[in-house]
Amino acid sequence: MAHFRCNCGEVLGIGLVPNDVQIRIFKNQTWINAVNNHTEVYLIDKDYDIWKCPVCKRVYSFNNKVDKMFALEDVEIDHFTSCLCGERTNFAHYVAYTDIEMDRYTSDAETANELPDAPRELWSCNNCNRFFLKENWSASIQIYHEIDYYKDYETMPVDTGPQCIFLIPDGFAGPVEIIFGQDSYPYIELINNQYVFEIPVTGVLKVSNKESESGYAEDEYYFIDCSGNRIIRAEVSNHIITEFGNGTVKEKFTVKGR
Repeated sequence: MAHFRCNCGEVLGIGLVPNDVQIRIFKNQTWINAVNNHTEVYLIDKDYDIWKCPVCKRVYSFNNKVDKMFALEDVEIDHFTSCLCGERTNFAHYVAYTDIEMDRYTSDAETANELPDAPRELWSCNNCNRFFLKENWSASIQIYHEIDYYKDYETMPVDTGPQCIFLIPDGFAGPVEIIFGQDSYPYIELINNQYVFEIPVTGVLKVSNKESESGYAEDEYYFIDCSGNRIIRAEVSNHIITEFGNGTVKEKFTVKGR
């Protein structure tokens, strides 16, 4: 899974699913529209995917490598009326969920209107790039300012890693499980920096690979015909990786029928 070292020394990664590092950011109006239209949660496109260090609270955005870093200001405010730079009107408004929260909420809800109110709001100043974070359990608002990551700090690139491709029988809908570490079953070779997992009609695939190796590369899912030809991308939800005490790793997701 993708990882890099925070400048406080903490190694951040999203190998655990769900995790408390990854935060999904949605434009406020996008989220309001999704709630009003009863949009299925997995169909809502996030606007940003950022990582927050649980130790020093720095926040990172990245594009194959870290491109922006934000650190906490020394002050907090009780009410948001203007930015510290003096800007009063030119802001973008967002709602945000951690990966853990999204996993927990979507276990009981399928559409945006079934979810509880967003656990946090953000306002981003379009003048100085500061952002303001209000979490619903806190009476104060935290302020973050941008730091020039490459000027002041050494960088550890985000792993690009191999990509995972999942091929699903046309007409299949429902849960899929890939069970790793099964010695008597086939080993999936890495070809052109891709692992290709062909899911059987039962929805359960056992492989001798020890675990899924992926990095900062989007998984892809396709329906295939009886000859193995890719027909169309498949829509999936709740893709998680679970580790058991006996060393077994399961990768699971749910396929929406087309």
